[in-house]
Amino acid sequence: MIRDEGREENGGFLPAGAPSLERASEEAEAKSEEGPLARFAKGVRAFVTSNFLLVAISTGISLAVLYPAPGIYAQSKIGLARYCTFGIFFVSGIALDLEELRRAASSWPAFLYGSISTLAITPLMALLVRRLPLLPRELPTGLALFCCMPATITAGISLARAAGANTALALGLTVVTNTVGILTMPLLLSRLVPASGGVSVPAGPLLRGLVTTLLVPLFIGMAVRRAIPAVARWADQRKQQLSMANNAMLSFVPWMQVSSARAAILRLDMTQLLPIAAAGITVHLSFLALNMGVMAALRKITPPLPTHEANAVDRAVIILSSQKTLPVAATVVEKIGTLMGEPALVLLPCILTHFLQIFIDSLLVNKWLNDDREHTTNDGKIAKRVA
Repeated sequence: MIRDEGREENGGFLPAGAPSLERASEEAEAKSEEGPLARFAKGVRAFVTSNFLLVAISTGISLAVLYPAPGIYAQSKIGLARYCTFGIFFVSGIALDLEELRRAASSWPAFLYGSISTLAITPLMALLVRRLPLLPRELPTGLALFCCMPATITAGISLARAAGANTALALGLTVVTNTVGILTMPLLLSRLVPASGGVSVPAGPLLRGLVTTLLVPLFIGMAVRRAIPAVARWADQRKQQLSMANNAMLSFVPWMQVSSARAAILRLDMTQLLPIAAAGITVHLSFLALNMGVMAALRKITPPLPTHEANAVDRAVIILSSQKTLPVAATVVEKIGTLMGEPALVLLPCILTHFLQIFIDSLLVNKWLNDDREHTTNDGKIAKRVA
């Protein structure tokens, strides 16, 4: 026990940096004075903050079903979707710390595989998904489209950080797959995902639309961050708020799409939604199994790393290369219009699978953390025996 300088509570002995008994008593008293309503409000606030995207999209879809007129007006008269898309990628550019990308270079074999897996291997699942005998046809088409997307923009990095993964590598995979994916995705969609009536998605117009809608605002945001150091400091201090702003703008897209297609969506029942949800789960588990297997093989042929560093690299690739991004999918659906059918129905399996993959990976991260704690405990016991 360390003597806490200048404090005599508890006989003068307290852990360094520990709060005084008086202050602890005051905090406990203040907490006890909180009424049930205040505690409930605090719990609700914590839940909303932790699950903001889920809350925002659920709220938007609920409003669209109950009262679709504002969403229809925002889409047809204002064209709100293009402003939201610009805002999402502009904010992403401002929040992007390029210094972290340099730290990903040391893990180049894993980085190379993760990029190839995301951009070229996992999209091949669309060939199987599009043949699923499900109705309406927009549901398997939407899931096939989702398979062709790059890595998640925010959720994957958040989960990687929680798992103790190599966050520089995770960030590098996000930036590269989203940047390069915008260039390669139109070709993939034109080859792998059939449009309505068997017509191919036009790669050229889609590429031009994605470059101007996604890459341009991303690069503008990056340029602003680089040119104005105060903006970079401001963004680094407000990562959670910027993430919530992005998620709020993202939620406007399904709100407008569902408002416009309310009648078609209300005709769906659980016998149609459950199979596509099961298909989305199967797709994501397949991606996880593939990436886990390849990363285990890479460990055997690349220079050995300490266990915790190897785990950090593996986890970054497994999470980022198995997840697909919803904002880019929403933008593609908005750009394609009715070419693949009713846009809201095409987007529905993308939204569903997005939340399912986050839920599954949250369980995986929890398992990894439990394994880490168990190994730490076992190592401690072994050290005591040796001592």
